[in-house]
Amino acid sequence: MKKKFVGILLCVTMTVAMIAGCSGSGGSSSTGSSESGDTAAEESSSGTEETSAAASDGSSFDEFTRPVISEDGTLTVVNLHTKPEVESQNRSIMQCELECKMRGWEYRDVVWESDTEWADLFQNLINQGVDAIILSSTESMEAKVDLIAEARNAGIGVYSNDNQVVPGVIMNSTMPNGTAAMELIYQIGNDVGWEGAFGFSTMASIQVHNERILPIQSICEIYTNLSVLDTVDSLAGGTDQATYVGDSAKALMQQYGQEMTGWIGSCDYIAMPVAEAASQNPDLVPEDFFVAGIDGGSDAWSYIRSGGYFKYSYAQPFEMFVHKVFECIEDIQVDGLNPGDEGCIISAPGEVLYSEGMVVTQENVPDVGANINSVFDYYDDDPDAWYNWEGTYEITE
Repeated sequence: MKKKFVGILLCVTMTVAMIAGCSGSGGSSSTGSSESGDTAAEESSSGTEETSAAASDGSSFDEFTRPVISEDGTLTVVNLHTKPEVESQNRSIMQCELECKMRGWEYRDVVWESDTEWADLFQNLINQGVDAIILSSTESMEAKVDLIAEARNAGIGVYSNDNQVVPGVIMNSTMPNGTAAMELIYQIGNDVGWEGAFGFSTMASIQVHNERILPIQSICEIYTNLSVLDTVDSLAGGTDQATYVGDSAKALMQQYGQEMTGWIGSCDYIAMPVAEAASQNPDLVPEDFFVAGIDGGSDAWSYIRSGGYFKYSYAQPFEMFVHKVFECIEDIQVDGLNPGDEGCIISAPGEVLYSEGMVVTQENVPDVGANINSVFDYYDDDPDAWYNWEGTYEITE
């Protein structure tokens, strides 16, 4: 059964990798909906040539009520997300604010600190009659389908950003997480000579974190000289995930000693505390001990520049993720397009648009002061492009 499970994981990962490889980086140098839509359609996961069954006359394009179409081009857009303790969240929030500013829309930021209050906050947004809700990195999405359906049937557009698609969610924008995981482990594997024993940290109830960690662990099971020592679920420690991971990692370092050659976190936020634990207890780990994470940004890259234990960070283009979500909102709720219409960024409801990133090490760590988008291959110096808007995130120390 174990071999069958690993085989299934690898088949899925290879399929995703083939799709992503054929489709390119996921970027577009255009601010217009049409060209961005053409690019994203090529990069989407579905690969379908279906067209929307509904015409652009306000009729439904799926089993729910069609989202409201703005008569004057203005919308009220809500970004519903967890408390922004992670830099990647702050980058996404900043881009949401910038997108609304540049489009002349009203932006609202709504934060939930525990999953138990999510339903009340979401219900309040339905009652307020907002136009669109963006869901970011949300736990247990399957349990939220009834409220999402209620919002959709009230004419509210519901979109995911780096999140899961369930019935009622119009689209999601993210990276091909399994492909990113493979790029990271193959870089690490080559660097360590495909020999070592690793610890892991993840957020087990969030889908994208499993998409990253499980394929990496399957590779470790396949290679004879690689092994998985233990996995820490950061969400098991309550709200202070970083402290919980750091303490757990130290305990595992004490348990396994020099046997633990590296640590991989499903995001930088729950990987960097392991690097801190190692730096405070250098006698517990090998001299060449490494820590790797996924996300990228100023915090992670500052660690990498320092020459410490944190040595790898898969950089995600969060700004592109957000931009594609807003392009979709504009297509559907301002321009009145339906999925599958010419010029619409998505070809079918529930489509996932992928944008790829890159593995960052000490050899290619981005410079302080650079526009964050310049790290990725969709960027050029076009002053009118969305990624050069005034107020775009810049890399700091």
